[in-house]
Amino acid sequence: MQMRSEDHPTKIEGRTYVHIKCGKPTMVTGRNWIGLCNPFSQTLGTMCSHCRQSDSLKNFCWHDSGENVQTYVRRLRKQCPLFWRMFFWWIGPLFGAVLVAGLLYFIGPMIKLENEIEPAGWAAIGAFFGLFLMPFSVTPWLAPRAIRKPFHKEL
Repeated sequence: MQMRSEDHPTKIEGRTYVHIKCGKPTMVTGRNWIGLCNPFSQTLGTMCSHCRQSDSLKNFCWHDSGENVQTYVRRLRKQCPLFWRMFFWWIGPLFGAVLVAGLLYFIGPMIKLENEIEPAGWAAIGAFFGLFLMPFSVTPWLAPRAIRKPFHKEL
């Protein structure tokens, strides 16, 4: 879904953060910016364009506000409705595990393998992968759209 300018009053193209270790700024734009600011993404670090080092979010701060990027992301997460925070940590992973386990329970035995796997085995495999499906792929995409909040435009 493309964000229109009237969807949010702030027209910002990107934002600059400073790597605390080297003191140099880096401008982040586009999908990288949107992902970095999404409190439901699994982003743990980013990169400095000057020293070319990847580092933890706690080692970067926003140039304009001086706020630590990790603190910023946590602040945005705390501002989200309780349901979405619970969905991110508990409901989503459990739902993903049950959904993928159920699918593989019925579909898995149809897959031709040299050694047959029982439906319960397929369900266990599906549950394992389903636990990670929601928090790593679905929730970071779904939450900002459901909350109707462009996190990357929050200052």
